[in-house]
Amino acid sequence: MRLQKARVLTFCIMATVFLLWTGNLSRVQAVTPELNRTFEKSIVSDQPESDQFCLPPQPEPTEMSAPAEIPLDEIPADIDCEIDLIKNRFGNRKPDAIKLIEGPCAGKAVIKLTLDPKTTEFTKARIEILYGKQIDSWSLNIGDSRSNNGYGGDSADQTHDSEAQIIGADLTIIGDDCVPEGTSKVLASMTGLAEPGATLVFDLANNRLAWRNDKGLDGEVKSPYLFCLDGQEDKEGPVNYDIFVGLNQVVNGTYRSGCGAIRTRIKLLHTSP
Repeated sequence: MRLQKARVLTFCIMATVFLLWTGNLSRVQAVTPELNRTFEKSIVSDQPESDQFCLPPQPEPTEMSAPAEIPLDEIPADIDCEIDLIKNRFGNRKPDAIKLIEGPCAGKAVIKLTLDPKTTEFTKARIEILYGKQIDSWSLNIGDSRSNNGYGGDSADQTHDSEAQIIGADLTIIGDDCVPEGTSKVLASMTGLAEPGATLVFDLANNRLAWRNDKGLDGEVKSPYLFCLDGQEDKEGPVNYDIFVGLNQVVNGTYRSGCGAIRTRIKLLHTSP
């Protein structure tokens, strides 16, 4: 009996080797079903079923790599900060008041400005944006909340969540959650503001935003529902003096993004610009 089993086993092994050599894998499975099932089980037994055909998770980076710096002597003397969205570089003379939140990476960035007269001593900001030859979708999002994501939304993190946005060539300014019910939250809009090669300038302060381009278009909004930077009470989040600037993306992330802005310069001011 033992001799007979040994002969059968030897035959199975030889047949398997032969069929593997000839490339007929389907016949290998027929000849050695138990061996095949054991082999399959050993592959998947240590993995959850849903992950059997997924690559193993990659470790998350423990430290964000620093962007390339723009030497301060390359930045005009009257400018406090410059963001180069082509070479993904950043230069900053006022690190207490201007902070890089995201990027610059792949032509996108988020900047935080703190306009607190008690800490940074600044209360106004001028933002100059140079546009390239191509403009598409979201190129600018200036918001009163860290989670601003366009159209006046911020996932209810702040009551004061007003924002200005440029989609394509068009500017829209949207009031915060304090806009009276039944009233449009759109405080102002302008079509055709962002043109290829144009330079846009925004002057912002508490309850105020003015804008212009070098093609002759300009405008201004003053509203208690816009950019609350004077210690106003906030029912959903902490009182703050911060403004966030999303370049070629919304403030909260790149899930709404675009292209167009290629360079941004920021000047902080103590008095009204």
